[in-house]
Amino acid sequence: MFVRDEMTAHSVSVKPNDPLRKALDLMQADNFEGLPVQEAEHVVGVITMWDLLMRSVGKEPTYIDQTKVGEVMSTKVFTVNRDEIIEEAAYLMHKHDLDILPVVDEQERAVGVITESDLFRVFVKMLGLKERGSRVTLVIEDRVGQIAEITRIVKDNGVSIASIATMEPRHHFMNVVLRLRTTEAKKVVDDLRKAGFKVLHVSQVWE
Repeated sequence: MFVRDEMTAHSVSVKPNDPLRKALDLMQADNFEGLPVQEAEHVVGVITMWDLLMRSVGKEPTYIDQTKVGEVMSTKVFTVNRDEIIEEAAYLMHKHDLDILPVVDEQERAVGVITESDLFRVFVKMLGLKERGSRVTLVIEDRVGQIAEITRIVKDNGVSIASIATMEPRHHFMNVVLRLRTTEAKKVVDDLRKAGFKVLHVSQVWE
């Protein structure tokens, strides 16, 4: 998955000299969590709904009309190229605790944003959460060939894998979560256990 496929694509932005009222109206109109701030077609800051609301607490009603975006925006800007992999966007947002991440093109012009909501949607899609089937959680040794053996057992049962995820290994073991395109996973689970794999949890998955 690439950023360009999962971003919220829009060309809406504000300028440092725009009043906060304009930023607020734009965010409310399209339910945006934040907006890139551009000057001369380049991203120079980011303003979020949280920034705006927190700075407005206790102020006069005229505050958002008289205060400029540049006085409130965050100037420590991180961006991601639209051709970058989606994992890089998630990493940047997690590392720097960002609500939104501006997406730029090859000329560093804003072409959209990645939001937390976008990443939640990607998470659901990547794990096949909307597909009917079965979810199997295993504990395996962190050594070569384990995943290959698991997928072989699933294949020998004539079952397709919707998604497979591994958790960070600890003490030479890791969790593996299989999402199988079947509601009848008992035979697969039995064969996994016979092969020496520890099955922690089995459940059916519904839309």
